[in-house]
Amino acid sequence: MYAYWKLWVDVLNIGLDAQRVIAMRLAKIAKGGAAAEAECRRMVSEKFLAAAAARDAAAAALVGGKGIDTAARLALTPIERAVRDNRRRLGRAERFAWARARLRHMATRTGVIILGTFKFRDRR
Repeated sequence: MYAYWKLWVDVLNIGLDAQRVIAMRLAKIAKGGAAAEAECRRMVSEKFLAAAAARDAAAAALVGGKGIDTAARLALTPIERAVRDNRRRLGRAERFAWARARLRHMATRTGVIILGTFKFRDRR
């Protein structure tokens, strides 16, 4: 009985993470540009890869006689991995974008010119 509850809780967590990924992706797509186009392509292609990996894992478990519980758990693993990786990747990009914007704001207020990656020159 516990295994079914754990599976449901895992599915719920994947759903919540997927909502975060959707929000971050929509923000990135709304900005437009080459990054948005690449994100759209990546979004479509990775869904096919995750679905194929889930199907293969479930089929292998069922053929091996492991039962429906194990097949469901193994089918969920590639999807969980894809959602988690996307959340981390998009979250990291979002945090760095915020830090860059904050750094630029502070630099303009103090009269410093940012030349590149954390290279500063005084405007005077």
